[in-house]
Amino acid sequence: MNEAVSAAELRMLFEVAARRGVPLYVHVRRGYTGDPAGLIEVVNLAKKTTAALFVSHITHNAMGCIDEWLAVIDAANRAGANITTETLSYAAGGTSISADIFRRRDWQAMFDISYSDIQWVATGEWLTRETWEQYSQQQPTGMVNHHYIKEPWLETALRWPRMLVSTDALPAMYPSMPTNPNIAGTFSRLLGHYVRER
Repeated sequence: MNEAVSAAELRMLFEVAARRGVPLYVHVRRGYTGDPAGLIEVVNLAKKTTAALFVSHITHNAMGCIDEWLAVIDAANRAGANITTETLSYAAGGTSISADIFRRRDWQAMFDISYSDIQWVATGEWLTRETWEQYSQQQPTGMVNHHYIKEPWLETALRWPRMLVSTDALPAMYPSMPTNPNIAGTFSRLLGHYVRER
């Protein structure tokens, strides 16, 4: 598997950030169903270099291991690190149907989902293997929402005292274009569902 950044390059980024006193915002290397190896890699670099670290989309990466991931961050911070993180507020990820995660990795094992858990964003249609193959061949730049996040994972993340809630900058070229709800509905979901209703 090709990596976006080598271990040496990643260390260099942390060293430069530490020298300049700027934080690093990192999407960790994704493992299978919450494997914390990618988190541990960047947490160790943050501790060694003293660079401030912001871990992006922790719930969507930690999945059912969210408690373990937050415990790793808590332990590092108690040891002197400066690490924080955020969660999205919707239980779905969103990306292109031709993203590397779908083309080069076993996404069904990684997310513990199947074709029926994927929505074609343009229509809201729930996919089958046949429609997945059709769209991936005919519209490779089309967007999908993959529904793999469980509500208890989000609730665990939101209870963590230092948790931030974020949006995600997915493409929406015009106001009527359907997209992942994390692009515009994050705070409505947070305030409406988690604050008022829950």
